[in-house]
Amino acid sequence: MARFAHTVTVAALDRSWFEEAAGALVDLLDASREGPGGSVLLADGRAVEGLRLLKGRHLRPGARYGEVPAEPERAGAGDSPATLASGAGDSPAANQAVVLRAWRPSHSVEVESLVVEDGMPLKVGLRLSGPRRPSSLTHSL
Repeated sequence: MARFAHTVTVAALDRSWFEEAAGALVDLLDASREGPGGSVLLADGRAVEGLRLLKGRHLRPGARYGEVPAEPERAGAGDSPATLASGAGDSPAANQAVVLRAWRPSHSVEVESLVVEDGMPLKVGLRLSGPRRPSSLTHSL
């Protein structure tokens, strides 16, 4: 098995900006709901562009979200959004998804991003403790 190592240097975010942004995002998503066809609807009824619930229940552990094109180019007539997101279809959307591992806005939010690029899978996990007033952000590869 091949192993790769890479170092990325990032500048620190302003803590107050990050806390405000994280809290606003969590509040926005917490007030959202599932709409027709797996669309994610904000509290005011607008759909989140390009985001669909592909599997599971909205904001529940195991929910899988991704982008499914309105008209998949090479997908078969019987391919459902869930089939495309699972990797069984030929659509680019089949190669990426976000799985919600935990949604407890007062305690923690945990997501896992699954991406396949040029046949190489990559899984990245993020956990935000105290999402409305973040105390820590951890990641895993």
